[in-house]
Amino acid sequence: MLRLTVKVTLADLLPPDAVLAQAGARGISNAIVRHLRRKPANRRGFPSSGYWADAADSVSVLPSSGGVAAVEIAKEGVALHYEGGTVRPNDGGKALAIPLDASVYGKKPREWSGFRRGDEPGDDDVLSVFWPKNSPHGFLKERDTGNLLYLLVPSVTIRADRTVLPDEGELMDAAQDGIMEAVA
Repeated sequence: MLRLTVKVTLADLLPPDAVLAQAGARGISNAIVRHLRRKPANRRGFPSSGYWADAADSVSVLPSSGGVAAVEIAKEGVALHYEGGTVRPNDGGKALAIPLDASVYGKKPREWSGFRRGDEPGDDDVLSVFWPKNSPHGFLKERDTGNLLYLLVPSVTIRADRTVLPDEGELMDAAQDGIMEAVA
């Protein structure tokens, strides 16, 4: 009796590791984009800045290296939301300005007419600084009305929020879906 044995190596049927890695990363990228687009706008009643939509637009798949591909979210601040951390003023500033009123949301104090950081107030200044004695925070208020527009703080600590991205199970499923599409 003559027997015929056919041996097929699974690797011969599958695309190279780099292609599979890229396909898995594309699946993960798509899942992250969908997740970010579903995130609600801010909850304080301020107008939407489109932050999470911008974050979704910044998602990209990096080129594969050695069978490993990665997904990058280039929007500034997403890593801070995900991992947590402390934000301090940069470029020589002494405090962070946090909007207290919806009318100033998305507008930086330096964008106000006549606002000069660190200088003595001038006649054309629209905002004035109010820093209570022995207080860790201050305020920027509208000079004419006295309305408090910004809270001034030396730093802000953001707690880690793992819901910024899909959970690990969702990412694994998305990677598998991407790979299945590539081999189909």
